[in-house]
Amino acid sequence: CQTERSLRHAIAERLSVCLVINKVDRLITELKLPPTDAYHKIRHILEELNTVIESCGQDIPLFDPVAGNVLFASATAGWSFTLQSFARLYTEVHQIPIEVDAFAKRLWGDMYYNDS
Repeated sequence: CQTERSLRHAIAERLSVCLVINKVDRLITELKLPPTDAYHKIRHILEELNTVIESCGQDIPLFDPVAGNVLFASATAGWSFTLQSFARLYTEVHQIPIEVDAFAKRLWGDMYYNDS
């Protein structure tokens, strides 16, 4: 696939890489995926690409939203964000006095809110 070829080429050239996952809005609007399914779909994409990085045998950081090298986007809707930028915006808009980096780390992974 073209993404894999481009990634292998960037690694061979020793370029810094980041991942933009575009069309995230379609997971909700068209596929109508519940949040857990959308998360697992995106996580699968990351696992596949990280397998490519690992197979190259070089010391390159893996794609990890918590590390800030993954952006979520919708080009048609005109938005993109990292976990860090989303956490910063959310805390500012809702005036929540919490550590942005700690909050950003909680936005990714198998963590669930239980209101009981």
